[in-house]
Amino acid sequence: REAGSVKYLRDWLRVAMLDLRGGVGRFAVLLACLALGVGIIAAVGSVGSALQNAVEREARTFLGGDIEAEISYRPANADELKVLHSLGKVSEVVEISARATHDTKSSFLNLRAVDSAYPLVGKVVAEPPEGDLASLLGEKDGAFGAVVDPRVLEQLGIGIGDRFRIGSGTFFVSATIKSLPDQAAIGFSIGAPMLVSTASLSQAGLLVPGVLARYRYKILLSGAYEAANKAITAMSPDAGWEVRAPKDAASGLRRFFDLFTRFLQLVGLSTLFVGGVGVSNAVSAYLGDRQRAIATMKSLGATHARIGLPFLAQILVTALIGSGSVPGPGWTGSPGHTPVVGHMLSLSVAPSVAPLSLLIALLFGLLVAFVFALPALMSTRHIRPATLFRSAGGMVVEFGSLGREWRNPWFALPMAGALLAMLGLVLAVTGRPLLVLWYAVGALVSFAVLRGAAVALKRVVKRLPPMPGFALRQAISSIHRPGSLSVTIRQSLGLGLAILLDEPILF
Repeated sequence: REAGSVKYLRDWLRVAMLDLRGGVGRFAVLLACLALGVGIIAAVGSVGSALQNAVEREARTFLGGDIEAEISYRPANADELKVLHSLGKVSEVVEISARATHDTKSSFLNLRAVDSAYPLVGKVVAEPPEGDLASLLGEKDGAFGAVVDPRVLEQLGIGIGDRFRIGSGTFFVSATIKSLPDQAAIGFSIGAPMLVSTASLSQAGLLVPGVLARYRYKILLSGAYEAANKAITAMSPDAGWEVRAPKDAASGLRRFFDLFTRFLQLVGLSTLFVGGVGVSNAVSAYLGDRQRAIATMKSLGATHARIGLPFLAQILVTALIGSGSVPGPGWTGSPGHTPVVGHMLSLSVAPSVAPLSLLIALLFGLLVAFVFALPALMSTRHIRPATLFRSAGGMVVEFGSLGREWRNPWFALPMAGALLAMLGLVLAVTGRPLLVLWYAVGALVSFAVLRGAAVALKRVVKRLPPMPGFALRQAISSIHRPGSLSVTIRQSLGLGLAILLDEPILF
């Protein structure tokens, strides 16, 4: 009996593949809907994984050394400097908020005064790339050089070589910043970054009492980190020294990239759900085209399982093609996106593809296709062969009996299993049960509200008096005729519009 069951299954799958061989194009909408959502999830997962790896690899560059000691309001005294220099090569960075002025224009700055040893790790990339950093920040004709963010030039209306003022000091633009090795670890700042020399601060009168200045001492250690940490902490216990390791500098970036990646994956999942409505429309349209074959099989005594299995196999194979096709954006888009995102964040990110992210995206695509296709497949079991033959090519698949279907174990168990598997994947991706809970509630409420509004509109249109003109009358009747897909189409449009409206607000 077992061998007969296997042969029976193989024969029906063979029939399904033969029928699908010349008709994959009929699932063009299904392929497009799945490829878009799966591609977003796969690309976001791969880019997020590449960014996390880059942060781990570049953590030492973000910090600017092997260890950083920071104190506020005052510089290190002679005894403290002696301890710091005994640990290795030291670079002092003074960070303050300031304002640059030129004529009547001004620009807020995140001003960083650096010494000749900066940067200990990495490289400052300036434009034009002429001379080293020390020469760019040196004094010339009574003014110190400054390497500025291009936004400052726009705000002040000046160019390379022009002079401007900070406090009581005069500076000139020697170059613009293209990238700073430790910029990513600075975090949020109100002003645009600008580099000047530490020698220029006294001339500009910026280090007056009451100014919030942070003195950062970056060190290339000649010994172990633990010993250096103890030495810095012990040299002035009450001074408020803060010590950071490379992993501390990268922790904020890791947390930000993690949250940002999870949010974008939820956006991709929402896009996939919207595409799922398109999948249901495509399956219904396909079953409408195949209704004569369904009627023939039912007239010959075929059971619902014999009818549904080939169609389910066709849909899952098509979903596998749409979710895992090599030309899809999930496979080829990730290597293209990764270097672009890395350049925007001043990170060296190599093109890469995360196999786990691709596998998760593929499973999402198959589960969404199954969940949205199963109701259409189950609805055919309630349609009599005579009704199918009398329809003469009209659409007969209707989603009006889902409540009744949930009482059928052949529908409820597979559907519940697929939904639980999808929930488990979302939990695995986000790692935040509360976020998944509210996301699921929001998705269910959105589906229910939009579907209720679509059904109500359909009933209102049905009660309208006959419209003048044959074309308008036919258009109105097509909205509420039996088998019309107007409800799911309006639901799909509503979900798509909701995502388009919500994304700019969330960003």
